[in-house]
Amino acid sequence: MTQTTAPSIPAGVSVDDIQSDTPELIPLLTTRPDLHIYTKSSPHFEDVRVTFNKEVTAIPRAIVRPNDENELVSTVTFCAKNEFPMSVRSGGHDPCGRGIIADGIVIDLRAFTEIKVVDGNENGSPYFIAGTGVTTGDLLRFLDEKNLVTPTGWCDEVSYTGWAAGGGYGSMTGYYGMGADQILGARLLTPVGLIVDTDDDPELLWALRGAGLGNFGIILELRAKVYPRPQVLAGILAYPLSEAASVFENFEKLCEDLPAAFSGEVLFSDLGAGTSVVFYYHWVYDDENRDQGAAFLGKMKALGNTLLLDTLAESTPYDFVKMMAPNYRFRSSLKNQAVAVANFSPKLIDVLLEHPPSGTIGVVFHHGHGKAIVPNPGAAFPIRKRHLILGITGRAASDTDPEAKKAAYNWAALVNREIRERGLALEQGYWSFTPPEFCDAVGFFGEDSVRRMAKLKERYNPGNAFPQAFPTLSEVQ
Repeated sequence: MTQTTAPSIPAGVSVDDIQSDTPELIPLLTTRPDLHIYTKSSPHFEDVRVTFNKEVTAIPRAIVRPNDENELVSTVTFCAKNEFPMSVRSGGHDPCGRGIIADGIVIDLRAFTEIKVVDGNENGSPYFIAGTGVTTGDLLRFLDEKNLVTPTGWCDEVSYTGWAAGGGYGSMTGYYGMGADQILGARLLTPVGLIVDTDDDPELLWALRGAGLGNFGIILELRAKVYPRPQVLAGILAYPLSEAASVFENFEKLCEDLPAAFSGEVLFSDLGAGTSVVFYYHWVYDDENRDQGAAFLGKMKALGNTLLLDTLAESTPYDFVKMMAPNYRFRSSLKNQAVAVANFSPKLIDVLLEHPPSGTIGVVFHHGHGKAIVPNPGAAFPIRKRHLILGITGRAASDTDPEAKKAAYNWAALVNREIRERGLALEQGYWSFTPPEFCDAVGFFGEDSVRRMAKLKERYNPGNAFPQAFPTLSEVQ
């Protein structure tokens, strides 16, 4: 078992502050005197509260940061018994800020950072166990040292558990499958203090594979698949925005038979030379696809007439994520829109070029292809046909002029609306990316699946102790 370095827990938790702000939590502190409780008068409250998206300004009644399972059980059962609404925060990268609950109790799980690899038995393959506070960067670094790998997201600060249990698109999902498909099992804490293992409830395992973000309780740890670490060819290719139409048209032709070894995050971004079309290119090498990889790379480099940037090099999955970290690891204010579409159709390209992004606003495209869209009846994650998830983001530095910030947010809303009004949006989508007003559980998962989830929620969390959990399961009774 290895304990990775948890984010530092600021000192200065004050009984006086808790007595002044939230005296109703004093009995909990009396029971667990070492528990870290931060209220709005605590000097480090904002440091602990802030998330990836600084537009998330909800002020919780308190943030509780347990150090171990005993403190966590005490906290959750106390809050549930006293009907304090809770939210669950691990990585803090949900663009909609659903980990922070206004006037409720935030359960901060960033101290749960244990990872270990289990060799398996004579008939079993190795797997790993990761606590809920483990991030992509922590996990890949740990596995890299053992010449192992597992699919993860693109950003090193994202919680692995939140990423996988919500579905999980990333740089290796075409080759290995969605993050949800990697989950072998989990331990989960219910609001009444019961610790459940999915080995004892296969239906719960099905639900956690794509719909496991709080509805049934708090995931304590995941068990997931691990693979021999491959070499990858990874880096950035960039083309001028002026060539976007031909770049996307040519890329769509490649997407008609997109190799599973390729996962390319496509986005508009300003890398220092103005807004351009950027591919975060990632190819997983195996013994059989090196020639295919070279041929595909040649096609990618010919998407446009002007290749502004080419940083491709042989690497490892961890080194690639580490290289990408400076591009992702910053906190700013943003408004995120999201929509799923079938492909880079001419109509979609028209929308994007009619409303081109500039500066730090942009569009991220997650690909669903290869093993990511192989049907898996053992997983709730629903969208198993070729698709793109568009994260349409108006982003600005927190100190940006309010009018400029508003313009960025309005741009994102406009592009989202245009895509939907032109009939390009798929009914299914990706809940982890999508603002609540565009989330429909029945539309995303189907009525039968929502009924199954609702029955599980009634069994494990009938009081809806985590009201900001998703998917929202009130549509079907």
